[in-house]
Amino acid sequence: MTVLDCLKPGSDASWLPKDEAKRGTGILCSVGWKDIDKPTHYRYLPFAPNGINYCAAAGVDVISGNFTGCIMATFTDSEGRNICHVSTGNSMDCKQEWARIQEKFKFKGVRNFKPDSGIPADLKGKALDWCYGLITSDSKCYAITTTVEKNGKRVVFAVKRVDPIQVVQGPDRMDVLQPATQPALKWS
Repeated sequence: MTVLDCLKPGSDASWLPKDEAKRGTGILCSVGWKDIDKPTHYRYLPFAPNGINYCAAAGVDVISGNFTGCIMATFTDSEGRNICHVSTGNSMDCKQEWARIQEKFKFKGVRNFKPDSGIPADLKGKALDWCYGLITSDSKCYAITTTVEKNGKRVVFAVKRVDPIQVVQGPDRMDVLQPATQPALKWS
């Protein structure tokens, strides 16, 4: 059974963690991730405010959350394939550092995406619970939206495949996001 098999709309979402890691320092960190075996084997990578939290993919699906504008990415370095959750937002924006790191280390197979871009516009009157990102073992990117029922039960509301984006340095800023189908801007 895969993680996607467990994520049917309307199904129980209580098995999805809601942990966050300690605050990062604006650079790569590897904190708080864990392997989970129920309802199937996967790795959970928590959000680290002001950090680029990463873990080895280890050949399994990796889930991260909560996403409200952050970037989730996969990349391959000399040690193998990795997944990261890039903090964004006021006073904890790491997009510049992530763009710099990608350029400096020339990672292979980089795929960035924004899971919150997959949140459905109409939640049909339900309360948004969390937005998770999922990168499967074959590098497919998904947004998972969970909601809370009137009885307080967390359920999977939607699972949507999300297209990758590029994180590059623009002429005046380093946090330009483009669809991956467009050529990257050059470093100035």
